[in-house]
Amino acid sequence: MKTHRIIHKISLFALVLFTVCGCCDNEESGQTGDLNLSINLIYDNEPLVMFQDYQYPDGRTINFSKFSMYTSDVTLGTNIVSDIAFHNLTNSHVDLSSATEGYDWTINEIEPNSYANLSFGLGVNETQNAKDPGVFESGHPLAKPAEHWFSWSSFIFLKLEANMDSNGDGVKDLPISLHLGADDAYRIISLDKNIEIKADEATESNITIDIFKFLGGSESTYDVDANPQIHSLEQKDAVVELASNLIESIK
Repeated sequence: MKTHRIIHKISLFALVLFTVCGCCDNEESGQTGDLNLSINLIYDNEPLVMFQDYQYPDGRTINFSKFSMYTSDVTLGTNIVSDIAFHNLTNSHVDLSSATEGYDWTINEIEPNSYANLSFGLGVNETQNAKDPGVFESGHPLAKPAEHWFSWSSFIFLKLEANMDSNGDGVKDLPISLHLGADDAYRIISLDKNIEIKADEATESNITIDIFKFLGGSESTYDVDANPQIHSLEQKDAVVELASNLIESIK
């Protein structure tokens, strides 16, 4: 009987030890996965290459020289997986090969699960946007004075810069700087995407931004002659128009 009790205690101890070690192994191996997002700029369903000529929706010739943006509160299901990030897509679209591949953005340490929706704020959310770059430590996405309008008390949510041949004479004489900011320009982008995150694995997914649609497309073309450069609070209507176009341009 005594021997039986000893054997029973040893068995219980071994079970507890196995369970604890098993938990440790799970923790050490990691219980999160990564999401690798490829962001592609396109123009009317074709890869957008910087400094390459395209037709503006009204038929005039335009080329693009810069695209950058902020994202806030990236959410999978109900989980926020990235709070704030700055993306400069310019160098990732300098030729056809790089434009086809796109801009790479990895979000780490996501809870494994099957998600049916990816959403994010295009811009800087109201709480963060009330601050200025000086309050953030060096290296933080918002510690960028060049991405902030002090006169607007706002970060610049998105920058699209280009040059246009305004009159068809072959000379690109109209510099374009479409800079969006202020709380009224903040937009939530919600995308139906089936994304399965597995522990210790990287899941691939893709986002496209159609600049043709961002500029209103053929139906409601942005009046670039009226507001080729946005730098004033008096141009808020133009900012809101372009911000609203983002919802249809991002897939």
